[in-house]
Amino acid sequence: MKHLSHFIWSAVLLGSVSCIKTESVVEVKPMEMKITLDVKVDQELDEAFKESVADPDAERAQRRARFKERKVKLDAWKKAGVVKENNRGFVRVADYNHAEAPEAAKVVEAENTDRTAVYKLIAEKQNTTADFVGRRLAAKMAEKAAAETQE
Repeated sequence: MKHLSHFIWSAVLLGSVSCIKTESVVEVKPMEMKITLDVKVDQELDEAFKESVADPDAERAQRRARFKERKVKLDAWKKAGVVKENNRGFVRVADYNHAEAPEAAKVVEAENTDRTAVYKLIAEKQNTTADFVGRRLAAKMAEKAAAETQE
């Protein structure tokens, strides 16, 4: 019994002496950064694909004109199922058996070349990757298409 009481007192004393209160505070905000980057990239994409903007940068102005020129054909081919948008922000030929597929392939290649240039420019400006920028455009287009089908 005497040993048991010594053991209990020892445990109480050791427990009170060795108890150290530690507290650490870690603040992590990855969502806020992602949302901010999404918004900035979306604004850059909106600006890059605007149709009616007078641009002092000749290269950007020419690229905008090419986008505008191809848009009518691409929209018609999308409705016909000849071309589709992928989830990386690029256009692809979906129906190679269609009579206009050879012409569509040329237009798709030109469109994707210009999109790649835009994605790279935005990525450099926003300190991200061209792949991320392309995926943001694809997501924006999907949201727009979903909203149009609900109307």
